[in-house]
Amino acid sequence: MHRKLVKLMIVVLVPVFMGCNIFSGMNSGSDDPDALLEQGKAALQNGENAKALEYFDKAKQKDAENYEVLYFHSVATARVHEVDFTSFLETFQEVEQNYTPGSAKNALNQVFSTRNDTLFNLSLEKLQDLLQTFLVVNDNLRMVGAAIESGELTIDEFPYVEDVLLSRGLAAIVANMILLIDTDGVGPEFVLDENFILERVDEAYQLVFQGNQEEFPEFKAEIASRVQRQWPGIDAGVRSLYLYYTWTQCGALPAPENMPQIPGTLSPAFVCAAGSETSLAWQLFEIAFNGTSSLHALLQ
Repeated sequence: MHRKLVKLMIVVLVPVFMGCNIFSGMNSGSDDPDALLEQGKAALQNGENAKALEYFDKAKQKDAENYEVLYFHSVATARVHEVDFTSFLETFQEVEQNYTPGSAKNALNQVFSTRNDTLFNLSLEKLQDLLQTFLVVNDNLRMVGAAIESGELTIDEFPYVEDVLLSRGLAAIVANMILLIDTDGVGPEFVLDENFILERVDEAYQLVFQGNQEEFPEFKAEIASRVQRQWPGIDAGVRSLYLYYTWTQCGALPAPENMPQIPGTLSPAFVCAAGSETSLAWQLFEIAFNGTSSLHALLQ
């Protein structure tokens, strides 16, 4: 069954791995997590994504709290499932070179657009695959992101901070928005509930009941229940995008008390440096914040 359900554009940073000499001389039969990690990196560098994921799977089984293993497991998972929108990244780069704030916002607005026909329309099969991919990515990067936010991981010892904050933010938001129209909202299996659709008007998202209201008079309570069950994940994603903004624009993470909260409004106090509100990072966060705030309003 194929149906136009949700039209999403997902940005996943794909890092470029350098220093291939470090992969020489590794024992391919080793069960040591560090050895498996390096073999997985080598496989990624050679374009052997499925093989790389096998190495990272084994390394994760051996050391499930290794931040680098979790990060590269996410990268390999995204590549194996072909979640790699480099063409959109190139669009971002072109906009960044020649943009006014308005044009940048229009480009970034497509990230969360459910009415964008220019890239692809997701079939149920693709939606299922995307959900499974981002649930894995989000699960991996949740722990890594927490270590970055607490200061346990620094850029000196973990050079993938930007990738983690952006990828985790998008994965958390998208996975949980997909689960809004899932039958039970659990995952990783996706079963569409055709009574509900996710609509976007301007920059606001709404979960809309499209079934028979006479047969389902409690639909408003069901909408609130669905938003409530997915809200922690959506909120965590928006939070991660704000951390991505502050890190990339100001080189520091905000104190917990300085984090924007939903419900609430954005104010100049949340801009970490003069002029940075015109950056792509801020506008990506702003769109996510405003768009998902409308979902939170459905809880009232």
